[in-house]
Amino acid sequence: HQTRSGAAGRPSWGTPAGLANMTTFINTVKSYNASAASAEKFSALHLDVEPWIGTGEDYSWIDPLNDAYEAAAGLLAGTDLKLACDQSGVKIRNGSIAQRQRCVDAVDNVVLMQYENTLAQAISRTLEFTAGLTFDNDESFQVAIRSIDFSAPSAECFNAIDSSLMTTRGYNGFV
Repeated sequence: HQTRSGAAGRPSWGTPAGLANMTTFINTVKSYNASAASAEKFSALHLDVEPWIGTGEDYSWIDPLNDAYEAAAGLLAGTDLKLACDQSGVKIRNGSIAQRQRCVDAVDNVVLMQYENTLAQAISRTLEFTAGLTFDNDESFQVAIRSIDFSAPSAECFNAIDSSLMTTRGYNGFV
């Protein structure tokens, strides 16, 4: 069974002013799926919104972004489309447990972008993100890394991430 995921996003989608554009995208995908052959349908939407770019230590983007994820989930209710989102692995760990849980609850899969970290930082920052969170059976997270960030071969890094996180509830591998 092949899966197809539609990915799109803009930082503005994580703001009240940008919700209309996000809604248009989601409704376009829903309309496409309604008329597409089964093998051509999208099985998931991946929101690549990233409103944290250039925010430094300001985390005021977290709640509006969670609002956007919840709005997206509402638009997808009653469809077969799964919802995934990106999160800055460096920044989201600084959100409160309630803010991080809200993100996890809104989507089916959180992709923690652990870029420009050491391997040890990628693992520890992932564990900081998950600390105190509850993952239901249909909620998961993945770790995204870039092999250029590490001196070790990719397979060695992937194995280290897997062995460090495999018992962490919600862990669904790496991308």
